[in-house]
Amino acid sequence: MAAALSREGIDAALIGGVAVSLLAEPRFTRDLDALIIYDTEDIVGLIETLADFDLRPLFEGAEQFARDSRVIALRHDATGLVVDVQLGCMPFETEVVERAKPSGEPGIPLRLATPEDLVILKAIASRPKDLEDIRNIALTYPDMDRKRIERWVREYGELLETPELWDRTRALLEE
Repeated sequence: MAAALSREGIDAALIGGVAVSLLAEPRFTRDLDALIIYDTEDIVGLIETLADFDLRPLFEGAEQFARDSRVIALRHDATGLVVDVQLGCMPFETEVVERAKPSGEPGIPLRLATPEDLVILKAIASRPKDLEDIRNIALTYPDMDRKRIERWVREYGELLETPELWDRTRALLEE
């Protein structure tokens, strides 16, 4: 995937369970999640480039699904690994990609989202495994920029009409 995105001149940030496993406590995950900033206007071209690198859509109608959901769901031919490429467009998502740092792990060319940005993404998703990820990240990185986390979690809480989002996240960070 890194090679395909590089060919297109697209920066990416590794997010999701793999990113959490690399930054904090390893955990099982069924897929690889990456965030790119991308306008869906040329989604066909991006899907074709990814296919050149053996990453093929999981199902028919992937182009329309990507336009509607802003996610390209792929499977790597050789390994069967599911890869979800999120097509960001919001200011926070742009910041996530810009702030991402090299993993420092051999064989992992994609940059990792920062611990703060992973916490924000996990807070927005708020599934049970995401809440556990927030706890683990907070234990590993006790000196995170809490003001950044609060700003974005509050903003998304308002956007998603879940005003309790920050209170729940703050409690997890303080455990």
